[in-house]
Amino acid sequence: MTPGHAGAFMPHNPVDELSRFFAGLTEQTFLQEFGLGETRVIGYLSDLLARFVSMKAMRRLGAGGHPEGDDLHSVLLVADELPEGMARGEVYRHAGDLALYWTGLYPEGLRRMGHRGGRDVLLDYTVEGKRSYLLASHLEKQTEPEQAGVLRRLADDFELFAIGLNKVRREWERLPANPG
Repeated sequence: MTPGHAGAFMPHNPVDELSRFFAGLTEQTFLQEFGLGETRVIGYLSDLLARFVSMKAMRRLGAGGHPEGDDLHSVLLVADELPEGMARGEVYRHAGDLALYWTGLYPEGLRRMGHRGGRDVLLDYTVEGKRSYLLASHLEKQTEPEQAGVLRRLADDFELFAIGLNKVRREWERLPANPG
């Protein structure tokens, strides 16, 4: 077997394939629709899509191993109660990710959540998403300056990225269910 053919016998990793799918679709959509080619931001958005494919990624453990939950209210409570420096930036980033995910990809899901009367009914996901990304960007400025810049960009133009993610969703929904 020649080195150039070694990959032909390797099993496909569905996670890698899904990540590449989201990366290509996100890049194409944001470039065509908005002329936006900021690779770090586009990469962050495509990673967010790949991470949240599994609903388990929305449920993470907070401080002390307590579940943060998959509702924005629970995540914000955890972030607000953490002592300074204890992964607050990461938890606020997760809150921003949840808000952007639901606002951009499934706004109809937010309406349904509001009808169920959950704690999130009183939250404005756009306001909380912008706030969460802004706080995360400030908290991560010293340790992760590149990440902080991406989070600040998401905070500043949250609505644009929500609209863009909705367009990404519409594009993937137009794809054939079984292309092969």
